[in-house]
Amino acid sequence: MRLRYHAGTVRMVLGGTGTVKVRQDGGSWRDVDVSGVPRSYAVVTAGDRSDATLEVQVPAGVDVYSFTFG
Repeated sequence: MRLRYHAGTVRMVLGGTGTVKVRQDGGSWRDVDVSGVPRSYAVVTAGDRSDATLEVQVPAGVDVYSFTFG
């Protein structure tokens, strides 16, 4: 999935088991290891708010519940 946003921090609530891949503005892919009950994972921690594009690849076995922005 691809998501355009304006924020300094992006978190995702994820549950299940697997490795979610994320990248910001076409940069390098980063792995987010997910295991267990749903909880919040930091996927972007840029600090300064900016306009950006987040790409996320979610494998079978991982559920995405929500995004939060700060």
